[in-house]
Amino acid sequence: MKKIVFLLLVSLSATIYAQDDNLPESITKAFSDKFPNLKIDNWTSNNEQFYIEFYLKGTFYTSVFDEKGQWIETSEIISDSDIPPQLKDYLNRNYSSGEIAYSEKVENPKSVYFIRVNYSLNDQNIIIKCNLNGSKIEILENLE
Repeated sequence: MKKIVFLLLVSLSATIYAQDDNLPESITKAFSDKFPNLKIDNWTSNNEQFYIEFYLKGTFYTSVFDEKGQWIETSEIISDSDIPPQLKDYLNRNYSSGEIAYSEKVENPKSVYFIRVNYSLNDQNIIIKCNLNGSKIEILENLE
């Protein structure tokens, strides 16, 4: 269900294209260099960033590249049970009436892995980040 919500949110912000429809060569090459022998399933763009969707060993991933082909991050949707307990406690203490829309494990070019949670609270959308063990929690965005 969370994968569906995530995909719906992405598709609302940009148009989903099939693999061969107008994806710039610089992005196709950057993806192939980063993930040799993998197939692009879908992609979206907001004119500044390209979101490439693919499967690796049965797991759904999204990689983000800028318009020059620079890799920004790769994320995979994770279940609520994969969220560190410290982050769950933080959410319960500070946003008890909300719910997790979706959560991701993210890797960036500095080989830093972290958890990012999109949390819905009333009419707000809150994006929260923490390290893998949950000891460092940071609010990235509080969108109303």
